[in-house]
Amino acid sequence: AKYSRRIVPMFVAFLQNQYYLFHNADPGARELKLEKHFQVDSNWQKDMLNRKMLNQRLVSFLKAFAEVKGSQQLFQRSLLQSIFTAFLSHQDAHVAKVALRCTVNFSSPRFDKYSDTGCQQLFQR
Repeated sequence: AKYSRRIVPMFVAFLQNQYYLFHNADPGARELKLEKHFQVDSNWQKDMLNRKMLNQRLVSFLKAFAEVKGSQQLFQRSLLQSIFTAFLSHQDAHVAKVALRCTVNFSSPRFDKYSDTGCQQLFQR
């Protein structure tokens, strides 16, 4: 939570300038309206990006947020919750699984004791 004022804008810039540039048909890009929250200039072009690299980078960001303790104090917490919720329906099951961990982590502390077993049960099927 200590560095969230730096990390959250970097994450949003990644989504806005790289991930959604490549995945321009993804409805999450339009629903989230990331440009309202941060103004970021992009010099990326679609041919410079590939799906595997973007998914790996996305998963890295999501894993970092899934491990955050004290998520109630994060910068732009409600925006992050919206982003994690949007990725719950991602076509890549690994991305969806990590997004679920983020969502559970950002939810009420009452869910903490169920988070690991609940996530495992959901993705075993």
